[in-house]
Amino acid sequence: MNGLVLVVFDVAGTVVKDRDKVPEAFTAALEAHGISLISEELAAVRGSSKREAILRFVSEGPERESLAKTVYSGFRERLMERHRMPRHHRTNRSSLEVQVRSVAAGSPIPPGAPPSDRPGSHAARARRKQRAPSPGAA
Repeated sequence: MNGLVLVVFDVAGTVVKDRDKVPEAFTAALEAHGISLISEELAAVRGSSKREAILRFVSEGPERESLAKTVYSGFRERLMERHRMPRHHRTNRSSLEVQVRSVAAGSPIPPGAPPSDRPGSHAARARRKQRAPSPGAA
């Protein structure tokens, strides 16, 4: 297999407003195991690997690795809980995918455009296809 297989972007807090869900989940996971942080400690690990950051705060000892894994699992669970939205607040998933693809391709999304009018949407592609002259047309 040649070429690029997978590209992963960490966009939370940079491209996507996360409303401090990551730090909240991180501190809650640590606090669940009796580990408290002050804001300076949290700021010092912001943007770093959460696994490595957790290890910085878990005390040395024979159970350190096991506790760090447990805290990390708790962090992930709490983060997923914070990112879940009630069904009535969810956006159309395909609309979000279209927005991401359109922005990545440099195609502007008209403000307030419904999902069907956004560049790259199925409806927008169908309209372009209808407007395109057929091959051999004069």
